[in-house]
Amino acid sequence: MNGIEPGLIRRYLLGNLSELEREAFEEKYIEEDDVLFEEVVAAENDLIDAYVRGTLPESEQRHVKQAFLASPERRERLAAAGALLDHISSVERERLAVESVPESSSLHPPL
Repeated sequence: MNGIEPGLIRRYLLGNLSELEREAFEEKYIEEDDVLFEEVVAAENDLIDAYVRGTLPESEQRHVKQAFLASPERRERLAAAGALLDHISSVERERLAVESVPESSSLHPPL
């Protein structure tokens, strides 16, 4: 994992690093190849997913609102993820409703 301690990327995204740690991380991020970039994108996606699903601890929710969502691009990604989750939930509810209809109550009454 590029010599980055576990959890550092998440702490960076949540604004939980000291200025010195943040600067060191950003320097490494600029110097690194695409692997660190991909790890940051994956961590962003995980945060967005957990935030939209409501599974983040309250303290991390506050940090997401204060630091992570300071970026307009991240706010757009969060909105898109929320819309996608709403759509998936709607489709799932419809599927469950269709599955719960008994076969005997079809559109055609019995003869």
